[in-house]
Amino acid sequence: MAATDRDIIYSILKYLGKVDLAETARTLERESGMFFNVTYFEELVINGSFDEAEEYIGGFTTVHDNAYSTKTIFEIRKQKFLEALENGERSAALNIVMDEFKTFEQYNANLIPESTQLLTLDDFRGLYMTFQLGAMDR
Repeated sequence: MAATDRDIIYSILKYLGKVDLAETARTLERESGMFFNVTYFEELVINGSFDEAEEYIGGFTTVHDNAYSTKTIFEIRKQKFLEALENGERSAALNIVMDEFKTFEQYNANLIPESTQLLTLDDFRGLYMTFQLGAMDR
């Protein structure tokens, strides 16, 4: 992207913020891939908006771009899984294991079996501490 294009996009982003069109600004940030708003990303994660956080970061990187991208996206999905367990949403947690953890099997072969075992427990917290859920070799 040429410097003048970046300048124009930056000016548009400033204007969108000024006129309180935050969602439009986030969309432009994500689609242009030019400006990553860390504060916005942090708010999404803190508020438990994990799908939106992953969608936002997806405008800038992919899961296998580098070790940092892999780890960041994994941590988002892991937290989403743990919160589903905490809320007693076993079906949602199982879907996360089967659909969203698959891409990380190459880094941790025990990820899916250990995650599945957590699904069977009434109180997963004690056993979770003994697992290496999240230890990925890269």
